[in-house]
Amino acid sequence: MNGEILQLIDVALSVSIAAATIWIAYVANKISKLQLKMDVESQKLAWCRSCLHAMSQAVSLSELSAEEISNEVPLVS
Repeated sequence: MNGEILQLIDVALSVSIAAATIWIAYVANKISKLQLKMDVESQKLAWCRSCLHAMSQAVSLSELSAEEISNEVPLVS
């Protein structure tokens, strides 16, 4: 009887360990997918930030050029 109980405990522990291993692998896979998604979103944000910075510089340069043109060219009446 004690041998059967020990075998049942051994099987139960093996099943529990297998289930825990599968669960850990599942959670690790979900975390990996979320990390990849976050990395893609981070790259998109970096691209948007870079694009906005470039547009801001272009607007600043165009305003500066417009001021220089209006300062250098006298108005003819």
